[in-house]
Amino acid sequence: MIPANDTWIEGNDDRQIYFDATFPWCSIGQVITPTGRGTGTLAGKNFVLTASHVVAGLWTPGQPLTQPITFVPAMFGGSSILGPTWTANVTGIAAWKEINDVVGYDVAICQLDQPMGDWLGAFGSRGYSEDWEGNAWWEHAGYPYDLSPNGDQPCYQFQITIDDDDDDDFDTVELETDADIASGQSGGPLWAIFNDGGHQIVGVLSGRDDDFLESSNVFAGGSGLNALVKWGRDNWG
Repeated sequence: MIPANDTWIEGNDDRQIYFDATFPWCSIGQVITPTGRGTGTLAGKNFVLTASHVVAGLWTPGQPLTQPITFVPAMFGGSSILGPTWTANVTGIAAWKEINDVVGYDVAICQLDQPMGDWLGAFGSRGYSEDWEGNAWWEHAGYPYDLSPNGDQPCYQFQITIDDDDDDDFDTVELETDADIASGQSGGPLWAIFNDGGHQIVGVLSGRDDDFLESSNVFAGGSGLNALVKWGRDNWG
């Protein structure tokens, strides 16, 4: 199990760079830490959803952050296409577990010092149903290092299929997909548009499950992801 720190393409590379300041694309951005960069998505008034391994080693439960972490929505080429002032500081982190591995509970929410979800719009979330397996409904976006010089241009991919799911701790699941992934896309959302909820995230990119039995690119999700987002909305807004 390998966090998304390399490039794994399933067949043809179906990712495309985009430049778009409208919803939902403006609500996806880059999480910037002293140790690297990942992808985050506004999922409430003032927090983003990402992968726990993106912020691993940078926080302690119940304690103030000791190192700066920022979120830049609609990052493109070094700054937000919304304007140079569109940057928020992370003031708190909540996760099922601080982790640096590919697991179903590789999810975290990062509290922001600005209500960017109110200004730009926020994604919803929901648990995963096995009835959805095999359907090319899913979309993903993130910030891959292999498609742009500094890893600061976002890409999208449509018609992703979830091929299998494995139960994990904290009521989470590992979603095995045919998505194309690379370093920097970690934490990026896997979503579809539902008639009863609009843009709903079911997983965030964790990494690669690559062994002699199976190989697939894995998103962390399930009811545990949905419960974490609900906690964020109940406690942070």
